[in-house]
Amino acid sequence: MGAAFVAALTASLYIARVPMQPLSAEALRAARQRWNDMGMKDYEISYLMHGARYDVEVRDGLVVDLLVDGKPGYSAEWGLYSVDGLFRLLDMELENLSDASGPFGQNGQQTTARVRFNEPFGYVQRYLRSAAPGGKPASIQIIEFTPRPDNG
Repeated sequence: MGAAFVAALTASLYIARVPMQPLSAEALRAARQRWNDMGMKDYEISYLMHGARYDVEVRDGLVVDLLVDGKPGYSAEWGLYSVDGLFRLLDMELENLSDASGPFGQNGQQTTARVRFNEPFGYVQRYLRSAAPGGKPASIQIIEFTPRPDNG
């Protein structure tokens, strides 16, 4: 138990220290291009989002298994939980950030969105959205990404 705590603490400190950049259309486009250039179709990814842990298995570009907090995921659109789905989520976040009358601009909220993309692969490693006063924060934090040997 102690070793696991130290490993988790070390990983958390590393993640917190690596710089993040503001979410922008240019950064998102560049990351998505790196991801597409990799041609990654078979992988497993685990991440934290909305206070839950998501474990996703992707084969031939399609989500074939989804666990949410260790239980089978119930969603009509499993594809939303893949790397491509996370890019679509960030597209929506970016659209909402640029709309002064949208959900992030209401009540004079000042919303900040920062992101870090994986350098070689392009997938989102960490995303944080904060809003003040009284806005709802959001976050995505990748726990593990494992390419599978089936990738061509």
